[in-house]
Amino acid sequence: MRVMEVITGGEPGGAQRHVVELIQYLVEAGHTVTLVHGGGRWVESQLKGVSTVRYLPDLVRDIRPQADRRALAALVDMMRTEGPDVVHCHSSKAGILARYAAHRVGVPAVYTAHGYVFQDPTQSNSFRLLFRTLERWAARRSAAIITMTADDERFARQYGPVDHVYRIVNGVKATEPPLPGAAGNRVGFLGRFSREKGLHDLLAVIAAHPEWRLELAGDGLFRPLVEQYQAQHANIHWRGWVDELANFFESIDVLVQPSAKEGAPYSVLDALAAGVPVVGTRVGAMTEMLDAVDPHLAVEPGDREALAAAIQYALLNRAALAERAYAVASNQYALSNQLERTLSVLKEVSRS
Repeated sequence: MRVMEVITGGEPGGAQRHVVELIQYLVEAGHTVTLVHGGGRWVESQLKGVSTVRYLPDLVRDIRPQADRRALAALVDMMRTEGPDVVHCHSSKAGILARYAAHRVGVPAVYTAHGYVFQDPTQSNSFRLLFRTLERWAARRSAAIITMTADDERFARQYGPVDHVYRIVNGVKATEPPLPGAAGNRVGFLGRFSREKGLHDLLAVIAAHPEWRLELAGDGLFRPLVEQYQAQHANIHWRGWVDELANFFESIDVLVQPSAKEGAPYSVLDALAAGVPVVGTRVGAMTEMLDAVDPHLAVEPGDREALAAAIQYALLNRAALAERAYAVASNQYALSNQLERTLSVLKEVSRS
């Protein structure tokens, strides 16, 4: 089977990791894969010697009509030249353009929604309306849609191919069981410093609790806010991006993900697989992830009082929660299950 994977950005991120792990699996299973992305060297470094990687500079995140038309034309040319049996697309812009191109060429297209962008309450109403309209149009031209959350699945079933909508949540590899540990005071955050991640809520909570230490791993547009808090509060420490997650997870007692919008975040799954309790918000697939460990760990977005209480609960009950977190990751979110089910969907709709 010849598969063309399409994603907007090639920099490190959850959707990019999902694509890289899937491509590695597909190639090992004997399939031929071409990846098309709109910029960033990370995916190329991860797939060197594994698959063909094509850089399409006009495939940008922002809406740019001229660049979008050029990207669409380039995708059509690539599909006609390479003749994939199925196109598998990710991220909002790439998902819409690639499905349009596949529809014009007559190739079945599968879309994996890593959290529909119109579900993000931090975006403007006009932006959300635009992408909801575009997604409705693209859903009707999809051979199959893979979702990760209940809300996204409902949308896909309403507007897409009802018999070919699947819910396949991200998976991880759980290695060693967690070591027993006493209650601590080390809180962690891992991810992009962006509005939808709710970092402003976490910083405010930590500033009000000097007995806790916050370790921040990541970077992004909200870096000035992080630097401001770090300068004013000795218990807040920014470490930049971290390459060794194992070392980071060993340095914290609980991970906090206070997002306003999520799909199925790898930061949460990686922490659970490492035996680190996670406090998060009831958005996307996080609700079911955290409820499976302990319902006290999930709070409503923006509720700082509840967030502080959940952090306190997690720190005090760390040992028991660590064991439960590892068990949930190992049994319910295995990477092998995610990859096998995704391959099954691609095969089902492929024209090969």
